[in-house]
Amino acid sequence: MQRAPGQPDTPRGMFEVWFHGRTTPRQTILMSRLTILFFLGLPGFRSKLWLRNNSTGEFGGIYEWDTVQDADNYDQSFAMKLSQRRSVPGKFYTKVYPRPDAT
Repeated sequence: MQRAPGQPDTPRGMFEVWFHGRTTPRQTILMSRLTILFFLGLPGFRSKLWLRNNSTGEFGGIYEWDTVQDADNYDQSFAMKLSQRRSVPGKFYTKVYPRPDAT
């Protein structure tokens, strides 16, 4: 994949989200697919690892961003506000941090 001018070689920002949906796992998956539209075009987005536990109904995502600021911008986005609203109260968690191995 070709980098944009000025884009760092290595993603420097990380974002994690963990939640338990109020809906069935299937409905949560369908709704999560819709939120893809909210981050694919955001500046700095690099990749996402999607996680789910079929036994507990818990979901998570680990995203890579060009910068910590890019990751923080996503944490404050409409998509995250929507995800929090569709989660069981007290079962929504996000974290933004620098990628430990980025130089």
